[in-house]
Amino acid sequence: MADLSSVFVYYGSRPAQPARVRAFIDLAVSRLTDNPAYMLTAKELASAEVKGRKAHKKGAG
Repeated sequence: MADLSSVFVYYGSRPAQPARVRAFIDLAVSRLTDNPAYMLTAKELASAEVKGRKAHKKGAG
């Protein structure tokens, strides 16, 4: 993945992680890492940010 992007996977905290959770995390990492289908260009990212800010303002008002 690019240095400017992050993906976070949240799951409940447990002493022993279920195998299916570990399998999902491993699958997500393998599919998303350096995959151009899941990466936005700088222009796409800026556009998404503007849309998100407008939606937030609209919802807050």
